[in-house]
Amino acid sequence: MHLSSLSPYCFRNLSPGSITFSPGLNFIFGKNGQGKSNILEAVSLLSTTTSFRTKRSSDLTTWGKDECSVAGIVSQDGTIFELLVTLQHGRRSAFVNGDRLKRLSDFVGKLPAVTFSPNDLELIKGGPGERRAFLDRYCSFLYPQYFESLSRLHQITRSKAALLKENPSSLSALQSWNELFAEEAFTVASFRRLFISDLEPGAQIVHRRYASNDGSLELRLVSQLLHESGAVKSRQEILNDLSAVHQRERAAAKVLYGPQRDDIEIFLNEKSSRSFASQGQSRSLVLSLLMSVLELLRAKNGDYPILLLDDVESELDHGRRNDFFTALLDHGCQTIVTGTERAEFSISNQLLDQASYYVVEAGEVCQIDSKN
Repeated sequence: MHLSSLSPYCFRNLSPGSITFSPGLNFIFGKNGQGKSNILEAVSLLSTTTSFRTKRSSDLTTWGKDECSVAGIVSQDGTIFELLVTLQHGRRSAFVNGDRLKRLSDFVGKLPAVTFSPNDLELIKGGPGERRAFLDRYCSFLYPQYFESLSRLHQITRSKAALLKENPSSLSALQSWNELFAEEAFTVASFRRLFISDLEPGAQIVHRRYASNDGSLELRLVSQLLHESGAVKSRQEILNDLSAVHQRERAAAKVLYGPQRDDIEIFLNEKSSRSFASQGQSRSLVLSLLMSVLELLRAKNGDYPILLLDDVESELDHGRRNDFFTALLDHGCQTIVTGTERAEFSISNQLLDQASYYVVEAGEVCQIDSKN
């Protein structure tokens, strides 16, 4: 699978037009603030209908505009199809070959993409929300039912939270929401637990190969919906927990129980990486997790996803960067890399000669000759 072309319209500072990518390695260079990361963000929008940099749709439109869109041509196993995502007044719509899809869950996964950006280091040092976003992004690619259940769970949680604020004494209405909540929460928790179980072995292998001196890597899903053994609670057990926390939720006027409080504990040598990992160790942990995600997606789809590497030269030291970059090229997946200058990677001249090169200046993207 690869993205043949990308066409942004009123997206950030990018000029309207079409950017053509090679199916292999693509380098995008430019000074800071010129729009390099915006290109990767546009690809991310085609992948998940969301940005990996912001949760506010208004941030994605060109200044003074209230709508934007990103279109892309995708090639997969000899089949070519067009994807389109539009944002109008904060409302997202998704299209495949010109047909609007009723559910965004039917769109997510058409163009899987794994992203490494400076923000991803918050996966180690940041709060639980960063790690839940990691769970949601890649569980949605791997398990089609997950995105739909998560969307319904968000709606149910918002409705329950509104009821707790407006009419916390309405026991029958709260019970109805709790029953719906338990159903979707069970599904979300089950897929999150499965994902961590599948992710950990691959991440450990990668980490031992490229960062063995840092120590051992372990993952654990932290959730109110798990037993101490790690097994997911049944729907009835979740309902029982909701009943037990009912009075506290009424007093607090907010939802206190559920997957929206989940977290991932990432251990390095049996110590919390959030507290003890250095910057270099944190980067290696993130890269190990992402490379394991690559393999999980390849196993599911029979093909590697697109890999997006944002500002890779500033986020990785020379040794770690070269090891990681060489390993990624061994996978043969389409890779789009941004940087301020042509960093020297320890890869063959043949691969460099086959790569495509682009320069971005004030939102204008220009393909250049590899020898320039």
